[in-house]
Amino acid sequence: MRFLGLSSSIIGLSLLVAGCTTTAPKMTKEKLLSNVRQAVDPQGKLKQAKTQLIVCKVERAGDKPAKLFIKVKYPDKLKRMLVIPGKGVRIEAYNGKIGWTYSTAGGIKQVHGKALDELRLQTAMAVNRGNLKKVFKTIEFKGKAEIANNHCYKIVAQPKDIYKSQPITFYINKSTFLPQAKEEIFDTTTQSFPVVTVLGDYQNDCGMNIPMSRVIDMNGTLLDLTVISVEWDVYIDDSEFEPPVKLK
Repeated sequence: MRFLGLSSSIIGLSLLVAGCTTTAPKMTKEKLLSNVRQAVDPQGKLKQAKTQLIVCKVERAGDKPAKLFIKVKYPDKLKRMLVIPGKGVRIEAYNGKIGWTYSTAGGIKQVHGKALDELRLQTAMAVNRGNLKKVFKTIEFKGKAEIANNHCYKIVAQPKDIYKSQPITFYINKSTFLPQAKEEIFDTTTQSFPVVTVLGDYQNDCGMNIPMSRVIDMNGTLLDLTVISVEWDVYIDDSEFEPPVKLK
């Protein structure tokens, strides 16, 4: 089991449609943006947030449930720790300058190349407060689609060149204006593969509407992710994002 590009944080795509360059059919850009922001973050909490601490259960057929701990610290830090019963721990972190990983089996390593570009992109999406122009160079409507029996707007976002990433496709529910799904190509040092995420069970947590359930298809491998808890503005020291030993 690996990290799968878990969208950085559970709310990483909440304000995706900020900065769209065209208009949806029968919907002005301004009205759509307003509806999405109101649906996801009616109290404007994300703009004031300093940290996020998210705990999830991750299930895969044939394996015991694992726990995923996601720590986000604005403006530029991300750490994800996956605890797998009987198999140890995997950590992936970005401290604003360098990325690193740790596993019980493989020890600590600095992240380079495509894997670092992917980690930087995931971090940028996690800490973004709604100004997607800092992350994507273009965001365009590409028609409509049906996801999990829901009619959606299809939006294709091209990350900025500095992230060296392929486009990400998002689906926004036409009735609720909540993000419904995401399609992307996840890049590692050695390979690239498709990841499709379907979101559901939205619940209000401290004023934010958060998808408490995710079904993730990673190149044919299915994972079920369930949010156990979300904490805002808890103290997280910068040292949490630093590698435990000096990297060369």
